[in-house]
Amino acid sequence: MKLKFTILIFSLMMFSSCSSLYDYNESEIEKARDYWIGRSEQSLLTSWGPPNTKSSDGRDGEIYQYKRNNGYIIWVTNFYINRGNFIYHLNAFSE
Repeated sequence: MKLKFTILIFSLMMFSSCSSLYDYNESEIEKARDYWIGRSEQSLLTSWGPPNTKSSDGRDGEIYQYKRNNGYIIWVTNFYINRGNFIYHLNAFSE
């Protein structure tokens, strides 16, 4: 009985920590969007350096993809840059 209770408590802790981690990441992504949307390609390159990959956005713009490894998770951040060289969208996710 004590083992079952311990497993239940541990499981609840794992689920709650995953949820709070997800909420934290969503919050950080929103902050990044608020900061970067409307900024220039040059300011991105100055701050983040050259992207890992560049591809077309399908609308005369480009997608700059950056991959960062924090030791535990690889974060992928995509910056969508229009033909006027301004960031119009950002998404991020972990691999």
